[in-house]
Amino acid sequence: MVTSRSSNFHLRDAQRRAYPTKILKKHFGIRRIFLLASDPSVENELLKNESGKFGDILMGEFPEDYLNLSLKHLMGLQWASSECDRKK
Repeated sequence: MVTSRSSNFHLRDAQRRAYPTKILKKHFGIRRIFLLASDPSVENELLKNESGKFGDILMGEFPEDYLNLSLKHLMGLQWASSECDRKK
C-alpha cells in the first residue's frame, strides 16, 4: 500500500515504471495499491481514467489532507483484510 496525493500522477507513474505490476506479482507475489483521497484540484475524470487503466487505485471519500493520512491507512487496511488471500 502506497499513500499518494491525488495530484501526484507523475510520482505514481514513476513508481509503476520502476517496479512494473507484472514483476511485483511474478517475482515477489505482491500487489501495489495507491491510497488516494478526494481532491477538488484534481479532475475526477483523470483519476477514473488512471484507475481504469492501471487498476491499482483505492479512492477514499474524504478530503486530501495530511490530517487524514490515518484515514488512508485505515482504508487500506480494511481493503487488504477483505480482498487479500489469507494464508493459513
